Amino acid sequence: MNQRALRAGKPEPFSGVEPFERYEIHASLADVPAEVFERQDLVVEKFIPEPEPDGFGARFWLFCGERERCTRHVSPQSLVKGDDTIRREAVPVPDELRALRRKLGFDYGKFDFVMHEGRAALLDANKTPGRARNLSNFIAAGNANLADGFEGLIRQVT
Repeated sequence: MNQRALRAGKPEPFSGVEPFERYEIHASLADVPAEVFERQDLVVEKFIPEPEPDGFGARFWLFCGERERCTRHVSPQSLVKGDDTIRREAVPVPDELRALRRKLGFDYGKFDFVMHEGRAALLDANKTPGRARNLSNFIAAGNANLADGFEGLIRQVT
C-alpha cells in the first residue's frame, strides 16, 4: 500500500497493480524485449521527441470553453514531466489541434503534444487534467482565466 493511502486510512485504488518505475526508450522496435509484448498492462508506442539544445520539449494545451493556456515545457529528461521542467514558455496552439478538439467534442481538457518534423503530434487527450506539484503556483495563476471559460460554457447552455 502506498504511504499516502496508509496515512489517510484508505485502501489503494488499484490493489494488485504493480507500480511502474520508469518509461524505457529503445533505439528501435527490434530492441524492445519480447516479453514486453506479452504483458497486457503495458503499451508500446513510438517515441516522438521535440529535441532542444538543453533537453526535450513537450507542449500542454489546457482549455475550458473559449479560454485556454498553451505552454511548452523543457526538461533535461527525454520524457518531459512537470517535476523535471527547467523552463517553460507560452506557445500558440496549432490549427490542426484546434480542429481535432472540435472533432472530439472537448469543452474542457488538456492535450499533450510535441512538434515533430514541423507537425503537431498529439500524445494524450485528457478530459480530466491533473498537475505536477511543483507547478502549483504556475497553474493557479492561470486558473482564473479558465474559470471564465466555464462561465462562457454555462451561458451557452442557458
